[in-house]
Amino acid sequence: MHVLDLREDVEKHIENIRRSLFNAGDNVIGVLLRGTDYISRKLYNHAIQPPIELAMTTVYQKAKEWGCNKIFLATEDKSFVEAFKSIFGNQVVTVPKVYTDFRANNGISHAMYVNDRENDYYLKGLEYLTEMVILSKCENVVMGRTSGTAGVNMMSKGFKNKYYFFLGRYGVVGEL
Repeated sequence: MHVLDLREDVEKHIENIRRSLFNAGDNVIGVLLRGTDYISRKLYNHAIQPPIELAMTTVYQKAKEWGCNKIFLATEDKSFVEAFKSIFGNQVVTVPKVYTDFRANNGISHAMYVNDRENDYYLKGLEYLTEMVILSKCENVVMGRTSGTAGVNMMSKGFKNKYYFFLGRYGVVGEL
């Protein structure tokens, strides 16, 4: 019995994307980062997300330490994809999707931003699920604390190496 039963076409889609991103023998580090809408809004009691510079430095260090040759970046933020690709080049792979440019959209959240495509709501869900399932199959992960991180952990059968950013929570002082 599978707890998470996906339609056959969705499973096939996810597997096809995964195969298109990785080669046999790749040692992948999966990276989950929430975008600038999460950071700029600083919602009370939500986990503080790492600044992009800290995230890239940490990914560089962990990829080197764990012998990774490929970075799978899961994010909704176009500027994060651009930053990672400018530093790591072709080592960075992402799910093919429309990323949100928060700079051009005055910080509107990804969930509220409507792309000009048929079935946008469904496609955003499929893209997100694809990223989470692929992350759950990575042996190595670096992730900010988000609901997606919790979901990835629940779907995973375990990670060889993992690193989670925990920088406190917005508006909460003196956590134990």
